[in-house]
Amino acid sequence: YLNNLKTIHLPIRTTALGRGCFAYSGMETIALPQQIRVIPVACFAGCDSLREVVLPENLDTIERNAFYDDTLLKTITIPANVKMIKNEAFRTSGVDSVWMECVEPPLFDRKPFTSSHTIHFTVPCHTMETYQSAPGWSTYSNFTYHEDCVGVEDYEKENVQMYPVPCHDVLHVRGESIRFCRIEVYDMYGALVLADETQDTETALNVSGLPAGAYAVVVVEDNGQRQHVRMVTKQ
Repeated sequence: YLNNLKTIHLPIRTTALGRGCFAYSGMETIALPQQIRVIPVACFAGCDSLREVVLPENLDTIERNAFYDDTLLKTITIPANVKMIKNEAFRTSGVDSVWMECVEPPLFDRKPFTSSHTIHFTVPCHTMETYQSAPGWSTYSNFTYHEDCVGVEDYEKENVQMYPVPCHDVLHVRGESIRFCRIEVYDMYGALVLADETQDTETALNVSGLPAGAYAVVVVEDNGQRQHVRMVTKQ
């Protein structure tokens, strides 16, 4: 076991991981390359220092025991292309906040999440009833839901760069060809928790005072148009 491994930067061309490849390591943070489609069996199982994971946009499947017993992992964003979350993928983990980008609820193979504590899911606008009645999802009495409807009409994240993700103290937001007049940060309940007035194409937000969790960053352009990108921030 790689107890001294705190983080790793995988090559951007990485397309697959091995079964149990980081299990029981000292991993604390990791951002996975975008071409990875499957989190293998027990890939991060028993990583009791793991606090931050950025899953790839092309992810399709989270295999069984993938994050089993990762007690410090409190929040995670499930990308829009995920179709299947398998048995005990997050069992006995510390996850209590999940941001779902999937319009269609992923299929569950038996019991992927723990039943021992409340888990709050933020789901896309107008999908809460679909999630609540979906096979597998409806069997959990410890799930609560909130819809991500913060009044943002346009979602064009290719126009905005945001780094680092995850972030700790400072979040940089830069427009490719737009000028900002205001940056707003909303929590998972849709409440405004941070706002920054600016008249530039780039700004740095001090997010050190925000609790760990998933947030929506709303960019208001100088022409009044609104768009947002997602972030995960941890202290």
